[in-house]
Amino acid sequence: REMIDRMKAMGSDPACPTCNRAFHAKDEAKEPVAELEDIISSIPNKVKSLETKVKKLSLKLEQLQKIRPEVHELKGIRIEVEDGLKKMEQLDKEMKRMKESLDEGEEDWT
Repeated sequence: REMIDRMKAMGSDPACPTCNRAFHAKDEAKEPVAELEDIISSIPNKVKSLETKVKKLSLKLEQLQKIRPEVHELKGIRIEVEDGLKKMEQLDKEMKRMKESLDEGEEDWT
């Protein structure tokens, strides 16, 4: 906004407010002013969009934080299940060995 005001205040000899390069015609100064005004006018929409995005991300973060303990518990349960499956496999192997040993013992008796 300050740059636009400077360019308008220059009157008949407008120049770039940052580098002081003089424009050849007064109409050349209107183009950067228009671009700057467009940028300035789009700022409120960008702010609203970013605020909406922040709200959505904050809500998502809150939801994720709520389920965090459950996820931790689920990981613990998953480990317990895996351990239980390993024990079952070991017990199955042991049962097969015992059954084979028992079958061999019965064969010896007959």
